[in-house]
Amino acid sequence: MTNVHSSKPSTSGVKVRHKPNTFGKDTVTDLLGDIPPDSEDSTKALDSSLKRHTALIKRIRQSIGLDNRDQILKDIETLTLEKYIDEIAGAVPEGIARCKLEKDVWSAAEVCRAHRYIP
Repeated sequence: MTNVHSSKPSTSGVKVRHKPNTFGKDTVTDLLGDIPPDSEDSTKALDSSLKRHTALIKRIRQSIGLDNRDQILKDIETLTLEKYIDEIAGAVPEGIARCKLEKDVWSAAEVCRAHRYIP
């Protein structure tokens, strides 16, 4: 049997199905709607609060796992992150290193895919 998504042969010669990531229904593109990430209108509506940026960086450092994924994705789309790129880039490896379970690793991959919304 083959799956449309991906299949790998196991050691016994039987193909194993792999499910696509189904942890969250909303992705960053779904949440952003029709506004392109680099449009002038989208940057005017973004929050530049130091308190919220500090909380986001702390949350990323703690873990990018499933428990923080939704809030991190929400913050990425609502905050102005241009001034904090260096801090975020340093926090991401720390957050990824704390992901121990498979579901947390998939969540971290989803958060890292949202990098295109970070200028």
